[in-house]
Amino acid sequence: MARVRGVTVVKGWIFRASSPQDGIRRADMNRLGRLALWTAIVFAWPLVSASAVSDPGTGMLIAKKPAKKPAKKPEKKPGQGEPAGKKPQEKTPAEKKPETRPEDELPSGPAKIQLPTMEEKKGDSAKLDIQLLDSEIEQLKSIVKDYPEGPAKADLYFRLAERYYERSRYVYYTEMQEYDKKVQEWMEAREKNPDAPEPKIDNRGSKVYTDAAMRIYRIIFERHKEYPRRDEVLFTMGYNLYESGEKAEGVKMYWELIKSFPESRFVPDAYLAMGEHYFNSNDVINAKKAYEKALSFKDSKVYVFALYKLGWCDYNLGEYEKAIDKFKQVAGLAQREAAAGEAGDKNKIQLRRESMQDMVLAYSQIDALEDAKEYYVSQLGESGALEYLRRLARTYETQGKAEMVVKSMRMLLSDYPNDPECPSFHNSIVLAYRKLNQREDVKREVNRLIDQYRPGSQWAEVNKNNKAAIARANSLVEESLRDLVTSYHREAQETKSWDTYNLARGIYAKYLKTFPDSESAYKLRWYYADILYKMGDFYSAAEQYAKVVQKDPKGQFSAEAAYDAVLCWERCIELRDKDKVDCTQWKPKSGSGKLHEESKVVKREKTVFVESNPDKVATKDDLIAKEIPMLEKKFLEATDIYSQVAPKHDMYIPIRFKSAFIFYRYHQYDEMTKRFGEIIERYPTNEYAIKAARLSIITLYMKATASETEEERTKFWKEINYWAKAFKDNKVLVGSPVAVKEKFADELQSLIEESGYNVVLALRQKDALAAASGFDQFVKDYPKSKYAHRALYAAMVIYDEAKQLDLAIDAGKKLIKNYPDSDRINPTIGFLATFHTRVADFDQAARYYEQYFDKWLEQSGEGGKGKKGKAPPKPKPKPKPKAGGKSDKDEVETILITDKEAQDALYNAALLRESIGDHNGAIANFVKYVKHFEDAKDAPDVYFKVGKIYELLGKVREADHIWEGYNEKFGQKSSPGRNLNVLYRHAMALRKLGKEKDSDKLLDKILDGYNQLPEEARDAEARMAAAHARFLQIEPEFVTYINTKLVLPPATLKKNLFFKIDNRPKLEKKYEEIVALKDPDWSIAALVRMAQLSQNLSDSMLEAPVPAGLTPEQADIYQEELQKQALPLEEKAITLYRKAIDVSNEKGLYNEWTMKAQDLLREKYEPNAYPEVFKAETASTEYFYRQGPRLEKVEVPEEPEPAALPPPAPATPPVAEQPSS
Repeated sequence: MARVRGVTVVKGWIFRASSPQDGIRRADMNRLGRLALWTAIVFAWPLVSASAVSDPGTGMLIAKKPAKKPAKKPEKKPGQGEPAGKKPQEKTPAEKKPETRPEDELPSGPAKIQLPTMEEKKGDSAKLDIQLLDSEIEQLKSIVKDYPEGPAKADLYFRLAERYYERSRYVYYTEMQEYDKKVQEWMEAREKNPDAPEPKIDNRGSKVYTDAAMRIYRIIFERHKEYPRRDEVLFTMGYNLYESGEKAEGVKMYWELIKSFPESRFVPDAYLAMGEHYFNSNDVINAKKAYEKALSFKDSKVYVFALYKLGWCDYNLGEYEKAIDKFKQVAGLAQREAAAGEAGDKNKIQLRRESMQDMVLAYSQIDALEDAKEYYVSQLGESGALEYLRRLARTYETQGKAEMVVKSMRMLLSDYPNDPECPSFHNSIVLAYRKLNQREDVKREVNRLIDQYRPGSQWAEVNKNNKAAIARANSLVEESLRDLVTSYHREAQETKSWDTYNLARGIYAKYLKTFPDSESAYKLRWYYADILYKMGDFYSAAEQYAKVVQKDPKGQFSAEAAYDAVLCWERCIELRDKDKVDCTQWKPKSGSGKLHEESKVVKREKTVFVESNPDKVATKDDLIAKEIPMLEKKFLEATDIYSQVAPKHDMYIPIRFKSAFIFYRYHQYDEMTKRFGEIIERYPTNEYAIKAARLSIITLYMKATASETEEERTKFWKEINYWAKAFKDNKVLVGSPVAVKEKFADELQSLIEESGYNVVLALRQKDALAAASGFDQFVKDYPKSKYAHRALYAAMVIYDEAKQLDLAIDAGKKLIKNYPDSDRINPTIGFLATFHTRVADFDQAARYYEQYFDKWLEQSGEGGKGKKGKAPPKPKPKPKPKAGGKSDKDEVETILITDKEAQDALYNAALLRESIGDHNGAIANFVKYVKHFEDAKDAPDVYFKVGKIYELLGKVREADHIWEGYNEKFGQKSSPGRNLNVLYRHAMALRKLGKEKDSDKLLDKILDGYNQLPEEARDAEARMAAAHARFLQIEPEFVTYINTKLVLPPATLKKNLFFKIDNRPKLEKKYEEIVALKDPDWSIAALVRMAQLSQNLSDSMLEAPVPAGLTPEQADIYQEELQKQALPLEEKAITLYRKAIDVSNEKGLYNEWTMKAQDLLREKYEPNAYPEVFKAETASTEYFYRQGPRLEKVEVPEEPEPAALPPPAPATPPVAEQPSS
């Protein structure tokens, strides 16, 4: 800095200091911002004192710190110093802190030089100064030009350089005025356009004079090495080179000064300048060394400022306690110097303030709140400490230290409870808890914020005369609550957090209770209602939506609020009906989680046109008006408000329809008719007009079906017919796109036909045959009507009830032929099968039963080829004709065929086929039966029956295929006796197929199996199988016995005679075992065989040859003896034959063995006892005719318990050659 003739040079600019009025105006300083103080002092003071010509009363400049500007901050590099404070990011309105007062603003670093300005000159005097200055410059230039070299010329150069700087200052002032104007315009433009470009300073004009001054200084520096003020020139050049951007050259000049003039009074200033260079370059270490050098000059005017900057070095190095100590020293020194009345005392006072202010930053870094309080109170007292403690609290806010914000603001509230700024302090606590996400603390502090600063509170009473504070408090609390709750609301929308929604809900309620008439209350109540809706408190939400509408029916949100209120009452109704929840008792759920947002769409009513409903018939109660419940009343009130507020809303018609539907639901048909009529009349092309028309007819439909008399029913059916025709004649209604798409005209035509159909049906009770005739006519009039097949079906039922089977069959056949897709086709086929059975047309009956079964296959997802398809729908009971009834609904309940019905139909078809001798057809049906009803109880019996039919037809191989596979297919489902019987039949089939050895093996297996059966399992089938098997085992012995003849020679005769005599009782005993099994058939056979044994022995004895060599007498004796032996045998044979016949009569059996017994008894012993048996050529089917179609499944009758079968006795080998049987 240099001073020539009262000109002060600061930071490269020249200032006139001839009078105090030439100093910088305070307004200009405020406009330029607050810069650091002591740089100005450091560079101004030594130059002023060294000025060749000093003006008394020269004033020193007080520099302040620059105000924060929206310009970008310098990029911070790792390891380098950085400003203590950081500029907060731009926040949403809900996140902004309370407005900070200018005195609360904290520096982002140490003090800097202020760009000085000159008081604006006015009128001709200003122009005169400039003219004089320019004239002086020209004079100096002229003098210097021809002036001889020497110290005097150097001094002239120095004066000329100062004049150039003063001229530069004037131009600079003009440039800054223009810049200020542009900045102001830019600030205003940013309100509309935040992206408007910031203006830049144009210093090109002033730089011309600055550069001229620097050229002259360089002349002095280069040509006048011995100039006495060379140290001042070095310092001035170094300073201005540095400030003009030539930092390296500036630093070089400072070092030249320090080396060349170590005793110069500018050395401390040079060290300080070097410290500033390193400090501003973020080289804190070298900066600290330079400041320490400057500090070594104890008597230097820069000592205090160097100490101040060393404090900042400590701060940037993180040594905050040392920084605090140095700032305290600066404050103390500055205070003492100011008290001593030294020059620049005002500046020292300012420096003390700056150091105490900067101390706040250091205290904030170590969270030394109590230490800071102790220091400031000790230095300034409690009232004076408030400013710095407030700054410290605000610093914590800026730093984002929420816990310290709470602590510091609590301290302020405790120590200064009635300070006008207490609402702001308290609001900061709320925001801090908000940042800490301590929801309960937020809620508590919000309540305190409202309660402690409301009208009538202690704070309000103390500050009641401070109208601005009261207004500011109200505004702050309102704004704070508003910003806080909207912030939480936004967070809740983003996170879907239940807890956040619940917190926002509570704050909204507080806000609206405290500020119900605020400017934002309308909008916030809308938001509040929205949160209540999302959280499921539909009852409260509806009330809030209603208040929104009430506040301003034409407001921005009123139409949607009216709509949302309707939605709320709809959801309340839904919760009550579906979940049994009372929405008036809603409470927020506990625990955290995500919120499921409700869809805001009115749910459409299901109003598909109702036809005859077989499951529910309308009753008289459906026509009695019912009281509308509270929630539905609320819904209707909301819809009425909605219709007034938002008649053009896109959901107007659906909601209007829904309100009418509620009246319909509660049987208040007059109100329903008004609303439906409005929709049909005003909006005939809308889809809801169609629905309204449908429900209008449904109302008549219910009256038609709920009426108690046929006359009333007929009356309403006629009304339905009338309105259906009227709606169909409304071309706009039926011609609308919706109606065309839904074929509403066809629907109405169908309704016309249905009503006409029911009018005919009503005749049934009065004149059934007339009704049947009417149905015939209906079919003729509407052959393509969907009710035509029903009309034929009804006619068929009526003709059946009238016993006119020919007409019933004719109607049924017409239905099947003309309406094969009718839903009555299945029951019609079933009825035709029954009808043909009743007229004894068994072939046709069988065909219809088979067709009925095939329909079941189709219904079950199986085609005619028996391939599996989709699973069948669950069938309902088969429709049956009823004698009398109110409508066709009573006659036909369903078209589905049950499994039981299909099963019986197929069995009946098989039975009928068998009865008419169509055994192949019967077998085919029985086989289908087993295939499709394998799990049926009688499936094993049916399969068994197939084998028996094959046996009857002599198809042994086919029968044997049945017997062979029976056990695998039904062995587990059949009785042990049945399984034994099947094994027996398999053995019989093998014998017929010539496989006697295989058959014989099975006989043993049969007997072993029988013996292993418990008593309760030895049923008739088991006994028959065992008896026949045993019979067949004995048969070879019997044949051997019969074929053993009494022939000569005598030895053979004797041997054979004794063989017969010995074996007859043995064989009889074996046959008695068969009789003991109590099988009627084979008991008779065993008795016949026993009789044959006695008869054969008797005949053999009577016919035995007389041995040769006997005398006649011996021969007579021999023959007489044989006759004596033969006579008892004949008696026994006769007795056994008779017993066999008696058993046959007793059991009601007449088989081949019965006939054999009769024949042998008649032929041998009693020729007149029994006539010859008549043998019929064909079997009678009269039984099947009488029996009719099967209605129930066949049950196998129980049999008496059989006797145990002893193990088979070994056959006695023949004693002589036996001829083959």
